[in-house]
This record gives sequence, C-alpha cells and structure tokens, in this order.
Amino acid sequence: MEFLVDFMYQFAEENSWEDEYIPEQLRSFFTTWAFLAKIEADTKLCDYVLHVLCRIIDAKNVTYDEFVNYMLKFIV
Repeated sequence: MEFLVDFMYQFAEENSWEDEYIPEQLRSFFTTWAFLAKIEADTKLCDYVLHVLCRIIDAKNVTYDEFVNYMLKFIV
C-alpha cells in the first residue's frame, strides 16, 4: 500500500488545499488507504502520514488539529 501513500504525497504537492475539491479528494484517498491497509486512526503510521500530508499542503488557514479531524472523519 506504499504506492497509495506516495500517490497522496504527490497529489498534495501538485494541488492547492484551497482549491474547491482538493480537500475532499485527498480525504477520499486517505480513507481508501486506511481501509485497504487496515490502518487504525490512533496508530503511529496514521499519525505519521497525516503529519507529512499536513506539512505538504501547508494550508495557511487550517490548523493541524483541524486537518486531522477533517481527514479522519470517515475513519473514526
């Protein structure tokens, strides 16, 4: 499932978090990865991937906690 993580990183780098559908698309990729790889929300791997994604998107008006809550909406 490493290819999905690499894809999410690349997608986040190539798109702007402020674009209309990008947050929803990234969350759908993340949710798919978590379900397929059986990644729980409270694991080190999940935390690490979220941390890297948040750093990549560098959203000015979104805190890390808001980002994590948004991304985990369909997992927890």
